[in-house]
Amino acid sequence: MSEATSDLRTALVTLILEITAQDGVDPSGFDDAAVCVGGELLHDSLDVLEFLVAIDRTYGVSVRDGAVGHTMLTDLGTLTAYVAEHRTR
Repeated sequence: MSEATSDLRTALVTLILEITAQDGVDPSGFDDAAVCVGGELLHDSLDVLEFLVAIDRTYGVSVRDGAVGHTMLTDLGTLTAYVAEHRTR
């Protein structure tokens, strides 16, 4: 994994941890296989919605298709790759 990809993954986890108010959790403790929804990261649909708004504002990644969103949030590796490929900021 490149340093830029690793930095993006850490930034995404940090954003998730802020949204879910998980203070004191080390963002580097999550690997690419970490489940995004229903696991240790995004706990419910409100978390998902807040996160999607945040990545749109932060990275210019807009997800308007539920199937795309579901696939993108499969795991942290998939999420990182999707944001890296579609970011405009």
